[in-house]
Formats: sequence, C-alpha cells, structure tokens
Amino acid sequence: MSHYTLFLGAGASAAEGAPVQRDLFTCYFSDRERSPGDYQWAQEVTEFFKRVFDTDVANLPAEHNLPTFEEVLGLIDLAINRHEGLYGFPIDSADEPNLNLRVVRRSLVLVMADAIRRRVPAAAAIHNHMIEGLRAGGRLENTSFITTNYDTLLDNAILDVAVPMEERSIGTVLDYGFGDLLPRSPLPLRETHSFPLYKIHGSLNWLHCLVCSDLVITYGDDIITRLERDPDTVRCQRCDGMREPIIVPPTYYKDLSNVYLSVVWNRAARALRDCVHLVVCGYSLPDADMHIKYLIKTAQMNRPATNERLRITLVNAYDGRSPEQAEAELQRYRRNFGQEVVRDSGMTFAKFAEDPGTVLKLE
Repeated sequence: MSHYTLFLGAGASAAEGAPVQRDLFTCYFSDRERSPGDYQWAQEVTEFFKRVFDTDVANLPAEHNLPTFEEVLGLIDLAINRHEGLYGFPIDSADEPNLNLRVVRRSLVLVMADAIRRRVPAAAAIHNHMIEGLRAGGRLENTSFITTNYDTLLDNAILDVAVPMEERSIGTVLDYGFGDLLPRSPLPLRETHSFPLYKIHGSLNWLHCLVCSDLVITYGDDIITRLERDPDTVRCQRCDGMREPIIVPPTYYKDLSNVYLSVVWNRAARALRDCVHLVVCGYSLPDADMHIKYLIKTAQMNRPATNERLRITLVNAYDGRSPEQAEAELQRYRRNFGQEVVRDSGMTFAKFAEDPGTVLKLE
C-alpha cells in the first residue's frame, strides 16, 4: 500500500517546456526549421486541415487560430464512434488508404508526439529533482504515480534517478500496472525495485498492435525516433501489423475499452483508494475529465474502514495565474471532494519538486 499518490497533469510537463494541448498544432506547424511535408504523417494532417478546416498549415500567417488537438482528435473519434465519415474522409478506404479517418487519427498522434519531442529537453530537470527529493526523504518507496500525460518525462526520471545505477539489476524499475498482461523477465537477476506509474490516458511509448493486440513498451526511443531510424521496427513481429501508441484524447468522449488501459485504471483506482495523501500537480480538473472526477470520488468514498480519510493537496500554481483563477480552481476541487479535504499549497510544480517533503510531511 502506498502512503502517497502523486497525480501529474499537463501543467507538470509544461513546466519542463512541453507544449500544452491547445498549442500542439501551433508549435508543430509554426516551426520553420522543418517543412510539414518532411514526413508522411505531416502530409496527411496537412491535407486534412486544408479540406476540413480550410487552413493551409504549411504556410501559416503571423496571426492564426488553429483548432486544438482536443478539438480535432475529438471530432475524428466521435465520427468513428458513430460509424460516419467526413466528406472526402471515410472511416476506412482501400482506394485511398492515406485519406481515411483512421489513418489521419494515427498521423495526428504522430504530429503530437513529434511536437512534444522537439519541445521537451533531453534531461527533465524538474521531474528528476522530484524523484531525487522523494528518494532522499525516504518517501519514494511509499509513493504511487498517476498521470494523464502521454510524454515520458516522469517515466525517464524514475528510470534515471529512482535507483542508483550501481544498485540496478536486469529489467525495468517501472510498473505500468499491466500485471500478467506483459510477461516479466525470467532471468534470476531481474530487477526487484518497482515503482508504480499509472498512465491512465496512455503513453507515446506504449506501442499497441491493432490486429493481434500485442503491446511493446519502448524505453528510451519513442515512436518518432523509431519511425525516423527504421519504420519496420514499429511493425508487430507477431502479425506484421503496424503498431501505434495508446492515446486517449482529452475530450468528453473517451474510449477506455482497451484491455491494457482497463487494467491500468483498475490499478490507479486501488492506489487512490489505499493512499492517505493525494498530491495533484498541474491538473485543473477540467469539465471534460468526468472519468477522473469519478476515479477520485470513488477512491474517497470506497475506502476500507481502517484507512484514514483521504487528504488532497493542490500544486497547481504557475506564472501568470491570477488570484481569481486560483480561487476558482480551489473551489472546483472542494465542490467535488469536500471543503475540509482539499488545500492549496500555492506552489508551482518546480517549487514542489525542489523539496517534496514540504508538502508530504503535512500529516
């Protein structure tokens, strides 16, 4: 049982330089260092924007107003769910395999992955400081992590910092919560350290085969790096199908039926139910995330009688946030989880990462 659960939202990644959802397309297509036509996936997205939004993303004007990643991917997911196409973009098409909604959706995810990769530094200093602080304070072994972020900033920080290299064995120290769905290393010297990281909206390094449902996790290289170096490494070795990341878009409509995600959500629910202190970093509890409100509320209500009452601390401050915005966010949390349950630390994620104990010591 973990004493603490740290919940990281988009604000935590933004502190490292990752673009937020609303700026993903702007970040990608306004980058003049590379033409959007350099990659097949960018060409497909460019054509989709021309036909559907009447926008030439390859030649953006100084003043532009692109739809968000959430709006575009949500539109496609809703169309596919309703078994309806958009004019010129059927759900599937054998005649025009690059001009159908399923292919465009995959290309949108790759554009998002590339935008994140180019904006995030190789060394995630803030996340690393947080893991170092948890380890130094003796709290890391009693902490579970839940995140809505697709990037691997937190993953890499745990891999790099959680266990000193001289104490590492064979295998990974990350526990994504898949349990028996993924086989463990049979080697006798396999790694015994394990740190729970539940990525409830998926991850860019979870490469899922849509044909045979096999899942491969990449450590280090993400899908964009693999596609650039050798696209064949993204194919499934079992059935030769093309793998793609498991991604749940931040929209009202969320398809959480994937078997791997279902198991992860179950593990996340258990971590929240069994912890004493939930620390929320960079997550504003948006209206579209009713699933997460339900996740936290059920963990709050369905606790064993022997467990302490759940406490929630917010670490959501950022430069430019007004007092009115901070108060509205605090009241949104308190409205959902209780006036006496939630407190606002007033800290930024970077400040919290310098010394997590300043928040976690509040028993």
